[in-house]
Amino acid sequence: MNNFQNVDAILDLSEPENPQEQLWPDVDFIVGNPPFLGGGKIREELGVAYQRQLRRVYQDRLPGFSDLVCYWFEKTRKQVSEGHANRVGLLATQGIRGGANRKVLERIKETGSIPKTFGSHLVLSRFVLI
Repeated sequence: MNNFQNVDAILDLSEPENPQEQLWPDVDFIVGNPPFLGGGKIREELGVAYQRQLRRVYQDRLPGFSDLVCYWFEKTRKQVSEGHANRVGLLATQGIRGGANRKVLERIKETGSIPKTFGSHLVLSRFVLI
């Protein structure tokens, strides 16, 4: 079975000197509970080199101090907008709505819509954030 891979989900570090965005296969649905790690904690927990690589790869799409979970939201947004996924369901804390993190929701809205919000649930046209 080739459906499961043991790789970094957001960075392809097969060439550490030239990190790239990890390629994901075409799918119908993306469902997940991405890790939350505050933007200021990424360096402490994952190291300076990883933080630099992450920011460099996503620099045109996310602010540098975005929480780690935002990289998953941006990656899934791109998958849907490019036709590589049909729907997305991801869990997030309330922190996704504020500060540098809000940029990822704005980008989702640019390529889709947010028709309803209620409680801690955001329902987007092709995204569900709980």
